Amino acid sequence: QQVLSRGHYQDIRPFNAGFYKIKQEDHWGMINLEGELVIPAAYEGLQSLGAHFFLVEKEGQVGVVSIRGEKLLEPVFDEIILLKGGLFLVKQNSQWGIRSAFGTAFTEVKYTSFDFLADHYLRLYTYGEKHLFSLACQKVIAQERISRFLPISEQYVMIKQGQKVGVVDYCGQPVLVEDYDEILWFADGVFRVKRQGKWALAGTGDHLLTPFRFDYISPANSIGLAKNRLNGRIGLINQDGELVIEAHYERIELNDQLAKGFSGQEVDLFKFDSKGQLLG
Repeated sequence: QQVLSRGHYQDIRPFNAGFYKIKQEDHWGMINLEGELVIPAAYEGLQSLGAHFFLVEKEGQVGVVSIRGEKLLEPVFDEIILLKGGLFLVKQNSQWGIRSAFGTAFTEVKYTSFDFLADHYLRLYTYGEKHLFSLACQKVIAQERISRFLPISEQYVMIKQGQKVGVVDYCGQPVLVEDYDEILWFADGVFRVKRQGKWALAGTGDHLLTPFRFDYISPANSIGLAKNRLNGRIGLINQDGELVIEAHYERIELNDQLAKGFSGQEVDLFKFDSKGQLLG
């Protein structure tokens, strides 16, 4: 095991895997196990920021240096938070913005506060406005006319304009226009939509798979089947909008590829293949 000499350094301390912190003239830098200089001893503070970055402090401000010693963000910020995808949330003069590891400005430094919305979105606030930033698409996808947004999956976000709701994808592209009273997830690219008290299934681009006729449609199971309620009776519908069992049962028990329909004293048994198609 190699032993590094203090040499002309005031201090040498093990840092994270493969590196040592060095102190010279009361400033900190970093060397590798071979003693090669990675970050010059020019900073008042040095700490890890995730697995691939380091937070450096100079004159009370912080910046970011890569694990290879590349200066990514100058130390001109009050605070820096590492986000997904090599993005950084930066604070300057009490306002927040988003920068990339290459210094690209994805937003202005103008937001007064923020919070995380699920794992893939960041909600940004600025003087009465709310913006939604997609970490996956790396841009603001909501507009100020949108009063509310709620992720309903990793790929889709429900947006509200006035009293109506719609859906955009994670890059802000319209999926369903803001013309529904309520929208719930059903299956990949298929949504349960409500208008004037009735439910239907709709695909992307507002393609209706069923009419607005159901009193309710439940979430789909693992093979894309769901219960639907119509005039007080229960049936089954698949993700293509097909009625695989007509709604004339008082109760249906659905368990993956097996369903039992109860009507009075009668019980009917139904079996389905892995794609939700009725067998027999």
